[in-house]
Amino acid sequence: MKCGLGADRMDSFAQEQDASIPDALAKAWDRAVSAWDDPACHDEVIRLVAQHDAYAWAAARYRTRVGDPIGDRELARVKKAAEVTLYATATARKEASAKPYRAFIAVVVVLIAAMVIGLLYVKMKRDAPEPSPTPLQPTGETQTAPQPTK
Repeated sequence: MKCGLGADRMDSFAQEQDASIPDALAKAWDRAVSAWDDPACHDEVIRLVAQHDAYAWAAARYRTRVGDPIGDRELARVKKAAEVTLYATATARKEASAKPYRAFIAVVVVLIAAMVIGLLYVKMKRDAPEPSPTPLQPTGETQTAPQPTK
């Protein structure tokens, strides 16, 4: 079990896939198998495969006949039709708008914000009232001021 699908579940998986295929496609495949050399039968299968988007189913059917020139040719047609469908239904990615200076702008915004914060801090420090000095507490001894000498 290397592909993720256990061998014991392979039969039920194949039956589930076959059940999802429209009857018209299954009948066209049966006609193509019974008249393998008739290109018109294979054309009908390819047309119905494209109509019902059943490329994987058809590729699996034709892959069982690898080595047969008709099977190989039809498998290549299924692959090519799937690629064409992918290209035809693909949507273009939205072009990301180029913003070459995005990082530069971010740095400038951060620097401006830092300057504004710094200026506000300086203004608050300058406008803050000076704390009043706390008076000295007496220690119990009387201190006299020195007398000037005459």
